[in-house]
Amino acid sequence: MKKITFLLMVLASAQAGAAVNQWTRTWVQGVTEYRIQGKNGAELLMTCSPENNAFVQYTSPDGKTLTSGNDDGRSVQAQTDSGDTFLINDTFSDAGGSNFEAFWDAARKSHRIHITATGLTSATFTFSNAAGVLPEFDKSGCLTRM
Repeated sequence: MKKITFLLMVLASAQAGAAVNQWTRTWVQGVTEYRIQGKNGAELLMTCSPENNAFVQYTSPDGKTLTSGNDDGRSVQAQTDSGDTFLINDTFSDAGGSNFEAFWDAARKSHRIHITATGLTSATFTFSNAAGVLPEFDKSGCLTRM
């Protein structure tokens, strides 16, 4: 129980200290978390593990969330500053995994991502540090299409 409480405290402090509109990378118990938070409270979280498919969670400015694997047919789409739009919450199908990998590569080169999700408020993240935090996909620890 103490271990779980400690882990929750570490995660809460990491979230509280996250920089607005800056990508962050943390490592927690074998999982790498890539996160960006907007000043309006929106957040995009992608977790990667060499043993499980990549996990995506979008939290809208009003606090509602949509996660991969629990989407009930809803979608999370990301548009990069190149104008390309990617479905990012399906990492299990061949097409979804390819979309996620293409988004990852585009996000590394971008300075802006606009997120839309079925039934949630949209958000735009503007940043300058993507390439420094998001490694090339094959070095990210992310797994798709397991």
